[in-house]
Amino acid sequence: MAYSFRLLDILIVAIAAACLWSVIPEARGKPQKLWRLAVPAFLAVLVALVLAASSLTNLRHDAIWAAAGIAGTIGGVIRGRSVGVQTDQVWGVVQPRPSLDGVVAAFGIVVAAALDAVAYFLPGGSQPQPMHVATASALLAGYLAGRAWTIAARAIRSPHVDLEHP
Repeated sequence: MAYSFRLLDILIVAIAAACLWSVIPEARGKPQKLWRLAVPAFLAVLVALVLAASSLTNLRHDAIWAAAGIAGTIGGVIRGRSVGVQTDQVWGVVQPRPSLDGVVAAFGIVVAAALDAVAYFLPGGSQPQPMHVATASALLAGYLAGRAWTIAARAIRSPHVDLEHP
């Protein structure tokens, strides 16, 4: 039996792994530049868009994927409002309080990308539906994006605190 394995699958798993790697400093509560808050969300949205492009086939699937992204964004905005953040306004450095929710969401993105990549190797009855994988990735990417947007908006408005800059 011939298996279809694409270079795009390897690239998407690598981008998802980079998303997970880029959220680790935030989970540890290390000071970082303000723009670094957006990197995990950008990579997660990129993975979700590619998974959606390769799996959505009709308008109903598109609507479900978009609704999952919006629901994830709303959840991320709500969570982002409760994450404490300190900001060094002079150097543009932020230090969010340590939390593992970003790592869990990024790990979910990695799992979704890996499931999509290895789906061709699984037996016929145990293959995940590509639409379900794309929907899960949209939910998690929306969560990371909403969370990053809210934390960054709060960091910009927060008072100055002297932090070590990276």
